Amino acid sequence: MAAANSAAASTTTSTDTTSANQSSAAVKSATLGGGAGGYAVPSEPIASIVNRVSHPSLSLSPDRTRVLVMHRPPVFPPVAELAREETPNMAGMRLDSEQRTQSRRGYATALSIMTFDALVNDGPLVPPGSDENQQDRRDVPIEGLPSCGVRISDVSWSPDGKRLALLVGATLPGDLHRVDGAEGAQMYDTPRPLELWIADVETRRAAPLYRPGLLGCGERGGINCTMESYEWLDDERIVATAVRDEDAVDGTSPASAATTGPRIEEALDTTPQQARTYADLLRGAADANTFERLTSSQVLMFNLDSLSLPASTTEAWPASVSRLDADVPEGRIYTGIDPDDSGSYAIVSFLKRPFSYTLPCGRFPVERHLMRFEDDGRRWETVRVLANLPMADSVPVAFNSTREGPRGISWNPASVEPELVWAEAQDGGDPDREVDGPRDIVYRQLAEGEASPRVWFHSEHRYSGCSWHEGGSTGIVFESWWRTRNTRWWLVGDMARVAGGEQPADTNLPPRLKYIDRNYEDVYSDPGSPLVRKTSRGTYVIAVAGDKTKSLADAGDEFPLGHASGPPCYIATGTGQSEEGSRPFVDIISCEDPSRSRRLYHAKPPPYESLSSLLSEISMSPETDHVEPNLADGISMWCSREDLLHPSQQYLAKLTLHDSPAADLGLVASTASTILPESSADNGDEEKEDFLDDPSVAVLDPCVTLDVKRITEYPHPHPQLQGMTKKLVRYKRESDGVELTAKLYLPPGYDKERDGPLPCLLWAYPKEFKSREAASQVRGSPHTFAEVGGTSPLVFACDGYAVLDGPGFPIVGEADEEPNDTYVEQLVDSAKAAIDHVAGKLGVVDRNRVAVGGHSYGAFMTANLLCHSDLFCCGIARSGAYNRTLTPFGFQSEERTLWEATDTYMSMSPFLHVKKMTKPILLIHGEDDTNSGTHTMQSERMYAALKGAGVPCRMVILPHEKHGYRGLESVLHTVAETEAWLERYCKNGGGSSSSSSD
Repeated sequence: MAAANSAAASTTTSTDTTSANQSSAAVKSATLGGGAGGYAVPSEPIASIVNRVSHPSLSLSPDRTRVLVMHRPPVFPPVAELAREETPNMAGMRLDSEQRTQSRRGYATALSIMTFDALVNDGPLVPPGSDENQQDRRDVPIEGLPSCGVRISDVSWSPDGKRLALLVGATLPGDLHRVDGAEGAQMYDTPRPLELWIADVETRRAAPLYRPGLLGCGERGGINCTMESYEWLDDERIVATAVRDEDAVDGTSPASAATTGPRIEEALDTTPQQARTYADLLRGAADANTFERLTSSQVLMFNLDSLSLPASTTEAWPASVSRLDADVPEGRIYTGIDPDDSGSYAIVSFLKRPFSYTLPCGRFPVERHLMRFEDDGRRWETVRVLANLPMADSVPVAFNSTREGPRGISWNPASVEPELVWAEAQDGGDPDREVDGPRDIVYRQLAEGEASPRVWFHSEHRYSGCSWHEGGSTGIVFESWWRTRNTRWWLVGDMARVAGGEQPADTNLPPRLKYIDRNYEDVYSDPGSPLVRKTSRGTYVIAVAGDKTKSLADAGDEFPLGHASGPPCYIATGTGQSEEGSRPFVDIISCEDPSRSRRLYHAKPPPYESLSSLLSEISMSPETDHVEPNLADGISMWCSREDLLHPSQQYLAKLTLHDSPAADLGLVASTASTILPESSADNGDEEKEDFLDDPSVAVLDPCVTLDVKRITEYPHPHPQLQGMTKKLVRYKRESDGVELTAKLYLPPGYDKERDGPLPCLLWAYPKEFKSREAASQVRGSPHTFAEVGGTSPLVFACDGYAVLDGPGFPIVGEADEEPNDTYVEQLVDSAKAAIDHVAGKLGVVDRNRVAVGGHSYGAFMTANLLCHSDLFCCGIARSGAYNRTLTPFGFQSEERTLWEATDTYMSMSPFLHVKKMTKPILLIHGEDDTNSGTHTMQSERMYAALKGAGVPCRMVILPHEKHGYRGLESVLHTVAETEAWLERYCKNGGGSSSSSSD
């Protein structure tokens, strides 16, 4: 294995000699892991903001009695970790060939357990290490895991919540790992496939289940996670994909192109075969053989012989194992094993040859089988082949295109008997094809006992999924259409019949009721999403309150919405976008008529408060199912709260709907809520110094009470920016009157009268719209806490910059107009409107010292603005694409090809307009960018063009980095480069350059 590469980021600068020397000197000389010419670090306190710890993540057990605490490594790992040897060109992926995973998976470093009662009742949870005087001792570590260099991933609860399954692996090549197993202590210093472990929740102890030396696992065997990993079937059985002994060899295939012959491709028929510019595709027969070897697996069934951990800590978990696919000794490339909730069946998917050199593996031929487990899971048998799909090489690049044949095959989570649901396109998967009838058909079929599938729904648009009522007789079907930005929800089945829905012309189809029909770009009309609840089978269905047998007419005025004897209704939550910004809500909505609704909770920030998922009160008895929520008894929900001064904290909220106004019942004083009429719930713009344990400030239904209890106490993640101010500013684009929104951040301690106009960094990302009205809507909230990531532009507030983050750059094309046909004009108009507002009207920004920057499509925007306007003094472009002729089959939201919209592609490509650019630009790119359309070559070619045109420019290529930057040294260097660039060309230079413009 190659050693970690400690070379610094590759940096090239083009300008006159004096500029080059000054620019290089401007980057801080301190290095990490590099020596001379190594990685640079930014000034303090920016470096401290970047290098911060991760908070642990929490996972609630299925029975809601315990909480798993997963402790995370630092936010940014060292570049040495990213430098682990990868196997590239694996059909759209990069694989860790030794650990048999996709590269750079997330992981935890330790696990601990606490009771849910302790989390809720013993005071807020303080993260480890955040305060030396407040170490939290409620969570008890899980013992028995390797003591050093451990990576824990794919952690999941058993259905009964009494055990955890997890994968354990090495951290870095060369690390020594002590493993205490049944054979005694072992030491190994070479990464190998991941091991499957089981942890007992009650005793908080873990033991290995499958690793070398256990249950027939070979010396270099383990779990194969390249495509799948494992699934619980029930409390005692786990099915997993494992490395075969024959495939357990190091490295890539020794075969080379020289020994296997030339790479040959052909397309002899006249069917168009279009594809976007995917990365890491197979390059020939040698890659194809390596791909097949690394991703092929055997399927093993583990039966836990004991439901508790053995007494000795040196023993493995007692279990037996059997190979389910013994009839396929060569293994298969399993991409999915999806068991039903009874553990009797599974949908099994696997890829097969021929492979493609121009498409990722998601387009390869695939078979999907319905398998039935036999002999207590010791073997499986094929019930039937659900799909046998050929290479998907003729799928159009247009949005709403899809593969022909059965798609989205899944289990109906609400059906009493195991039942399959899927859709099939009737237009060949081509949205441009006119059809006389439905565009998609949705089918249902029992796993066994039903000879042919039933047609259940005809979709006029593209079917995108279904959410189910318990019992499986009613569902909400979702369909959408990209070109009109239309989304529809249909209530289908028994509930639609009760609600008076229409009977389709085909009388074999169930009744349906058009429930929602809206433009999904219109965020103000977003009705939110129905909450789901868990069933005793472990599946999720829509939570329905009220009496499902009653209609609105039956209930009358006696039993209103939300009453236990009232008509059935959904409990929906949403972000509540409005002219004021986001105001999250909780509604109950009639299942019969969505216009009949009742708003139980409406946030009135500050602080910004949001109620989210439902915590069901459940019974784990197999004889009783989870009950539907009863609002009169109160429903428990997760809640979060934050404001400009305080990071988001988690709360447990209980919302109760009473039969009478809460005030009449004398409940207001006893609840942790403040009930305000809509007209008076106005807190102004002032943020409170301490809001954490205050009552909820919200507009509540008069019959509602809300109790909230804080369960976390996360510290301020970047105290260096305390005092930074945030405002949501609104202004208009002159050319078409579109109203724009931006978040304006001003440095801590800034005083306009004393400090005057500031240098400014504008950081943006354009977005396409089909209407001016939707483009003008406010998104986000002025009251949310500013989470500052490592490469966030907000870190430069520490250096005295104003930061205009996320200003609206809508690219609008109404009716038959295409947005990108006027991309450049709208881009420049949006930028001018933003600068005119903050520099002219507000007077807090110096219009001669405004820099522009962005990542990916924002980098593309940056280069275009520098080519087509003189509004900015310099630019920072990270991981962008600059030549659209290199993405000829569409990009971003552009679905036309280069040959269909040649003028648009040319006018939008800053690469073709570099001679118009006069202001300096900093290009940063990851050396291993695998994002479609933003290959590293884009920055390299753009830099060559800029240099050839005499434009002041600098290019930084970050070793081992992909589209986003993860290595600590890379992130620090990126920020240091940006800081130096802004210092020279924005704060002090104001765009001056010693190079002449053309």
